[in-house]
Amino acid sequence: MRKAFLLILAYILSATSLFSQDKDEKEVRALLDFQTQEWNKGNIPAFMETYWKSDSLMFIGKSGV
Repeated sequence: MRKAFLLILAYILSATSLFSQDKDEKEVRALLDFQTQEWNKGNIPAFMETYWKSDSLMFIGKSGV
């Protein structure tokens, strides 16, 4: 009986984590879709809005920071 209970509990916990991963994946994909659209429009300020806002974050290109 105890084995069956543990098996059911393990199944429930694993199913719960799968749903949360699905939600996280949808959020990331939506963010990437937004970035793609803004990049293709040439709207760099909107594209950059999705990044972490911090003075320590730097983007470096061929011209420097």
